[in-house]
Amino acid sequence: RFEMDQTDNIEIDVTSKGLDNLILQSSEDGGISWKALNSENVQNDEKKRHQFRFPTDNLKSNLYRVIGNRD
Repeated sequence: RFEMDQTDNIEIDVTSKGLDNLILQSSEDGGISWKALNSENVQNDEKKRHQFRFPTDNLKSNLYRVIGNRD
């Protein structure tokens, strides 16, 4: 789930099971290249909701995604 709140922050909610890390990434070139903004370690045996909340620059058109990996 993705939404903007009243303070120009973006909130992305994810639920994951079976991954060790969740990584928030952004792209300023339409998804050609991505850079990590934040990451969170998760317990891979537990289904749990995680939230990434971060400020955004309203002057830019960025893409955001959350990816996961296993160590």
